[in-house]
Order: sequence, then C-alpha cells, then structure tokens
Amino acid sequence: MTTSRMRARSQVVVDCDAISANTVAVKEFVKPARMMAVIKAQAYGHGAVETARAVIAGGADGLCVATPAEAAEVAKHVGPAIRIVVLGSTALDSWDDSVSKNIEPVAHAEREVRALARTTIRFHIELNTGLNRWGLALMPDDIPDNAIGVMTHFAYGHLDAQRTRTELARFLALIDGHGDHLLRHAASSGALLTDSSTHLDAVRCGQLLLGMTPPVAPVPSPLPLTPALRWTSQVAHTHRIRRGERVGYGGRFVAAEDVWIGVVPVGYADGLSTKLTGSSVLVAGRPAKIIGLVSMDSFSVVLSEPVPAGADVVIVGGELTLESHARHGGVGNVELAVGIAQARVRGRLRHLNSFASEPGVDRVRQLAAKR
Repeated sequence: MTTSRMRARSQVVVDCDAISANTVAVKEFVKPARMMAVIKAQAYGHGAVETARAVIAGGADGLCVATPAEAAEVAKHVGPAIRIVVLGSTALDSWDDSVSKNIEPVAHAEREVRALARTTIRFHIELNTGLNRWGLALMPDDIPDNAIGVMTHFAYGHLDAQRTRTELARFLALIDGHGDHLLRHAASSGALLTDSSTHLDAVRCGQLLLGMTPPVAPVPSPLPLTPALRWTSQVAHTHRIRRGERVGYGGRFVAAEDVWIGVVPVGYADGLSTKLTGSSVLVAGRPAKIIGLVSMDSFSVVLSEPVPAGADVVIVGGELTLESHARHGGVGNVELAVGIAQARVRGRLRHLNSFASEPGVDRVRQLAAKR
C-alpha cells in the first residue's frame, strides 16, 4: 500500500492557442456570415475572459453571454469596440441608457421590446420557432429604431435536419418584410456544422471554438478542431484487494479477482460527474476504468499493474475527450465542462498566448476596433 505526498488535487490547462486556431477554422467555414463566440458560463468552464481574448485574436466578430453581469465582466477586458450580446432573459431594470454601447440585450417578449424601445440601447429581438422557451410569436408591427438584430434558437439543431429546416423556414417567414436591416442569426454549433442554409447573416458558436463537438455531430468533423481543455491529477493511494471484496459506497464494485486499486483525489465536488462510473482515465499512460460510485472527494480505478503513488492521471486530454466521457455517462459534454468551472478544481493553469494574457489586452482591443 502506498500513499503520495499531495500536490494540487488536480489542474485544468486551457490552451488558448487552440481556441484561437479553432476560431479561425469556424470563421472560414461559415463565411461570409459573421461569427459570434458564445462564452457564457465561463466559456463552458474554460474561462470567459481568457477565451474572449483568444476568440477575438482568432477573428470573432462578437461575443455572446447569458447575463448582464457576464457582459460587464468581459467588457472590462476586451474594451468597447466589440459587440457583446446578452442572450438570457433579464429584469427590465437591468437596462438603461448608462449601459455600455457595445452591450446588446435580447428582447424575448413584447413588453421587453417596448421597454427597450424607450432607451438608446441597441438590442436584438428573439422569435420562438419551436423551442418554446423564450421569444415572441410574431414580429412587432413597428420595429424600434434601436433594434439591430433578430434571432431564434433551434430546438433540434443538428439532431433533426428536417425539423430544423422547418424552424428556419418559419423564422424567415416571420421576419419577411420586417426590418431588412436587422442582423439575422439562428444557428449555434450543431446547426452551423450540418446545414449551411442556417448561417444567415451571423452564427452563434460556443463549443466548436473550444474543440468540443455537439452530440451526434458529423463524424469525422469537417473542421480541424483541437480540444482546448486538459484535466489531470495523480494517484494518491494504491492498495490490493482480494476477489469478492467491494469498493465504494454501497459496495457497487465487486472484484472478480485479486486486483490493484488506485484512488484519485477528484470527486463530484471537483466537477467529475457521478455518471462517469465505468468510463476510463489514463494512469501512468495506461487505461484504467472508474469503479464504484464517484465520491465527493475521490474516485477509484482498477489498475492493470501496480503504480507508485503520485503517478500521473489524465482525466481529460488527448484521446480522452469530454465527448468520450459524455457518451459513456449519458450526459452532455458541455454539462461536464461547466461542472468543472463551478467546482473546486485547484491549480487552474492556462497556456496563454500573447492575446490571452494581460500584455495582449491592447492588441485585442486594436483587433476588435478594426471590425
């Protein structure tokens, strides 16, 4: 039995160079449509500010977030020249003429259109074409002068091409003859990847920029994307158990033979979903299956051979993608990534290029100003 002297429980490395390169690839794929980068929820766990700088360096034409607070935080770091669209529904008193001119809310109901029309804030109008979450059923009869965009959000995206085409046709019919000057945007990562007719004037892209792919996306992907996130830890403890012994709460795992067990100090409080029992990680370069229930603070693996405490563990990285874990656990890759951001992962490190680090802020603002 061996136990390691503890380093950081785990660390996440986000490669901003990969994010910039992915942005270049997506922007080329959707041109002449504009490409707005979705960086809500800390850029799906990758870090909103760092990701914002990286996508701007890669040519993003704008940013999308979920809340006014997210917009305000990002705006402090990228400057006033690049648009930031706030996609989520917010209280009307969040918006007045003091809002930065590059922050653009979305109106999801007629009362929000009327309220925003009384301000000088530039805003977008969302139409409901089938998701039945946010959005107006019809375009307003009078389009306010400060309305600059119109959008929808597909219910099926890439999951059902025919239903998505039906939603697209409904959207185009609703806006026909209403404000030809409005920026039209509907597609997110899944739809833009599978149907170019959804690109319209602009697309809203999140996970592709991070090297993540939507579920049931085309395989192989038509885009050369590199996953940006790598999550590592180390073996904290090893021991040998006998045939018939059990591991974890409830004794879910029963050893079919004498085996070596490794304990990794990462649990659901660190963002590792409890649904990932049975998925695999790499321990000292070899696959090792997660066994038993994932605990709050740790998980256990079966080792193919004894390893010393402190041996490297790769949870996400290389062939071990968020998608591979998601497929096994029946959970979304975005949900897994966001869970890491909300957890207590310590020692978060990032490979920062010149655009994603503090000395690159002025350059990012210069790039944004040229758009």
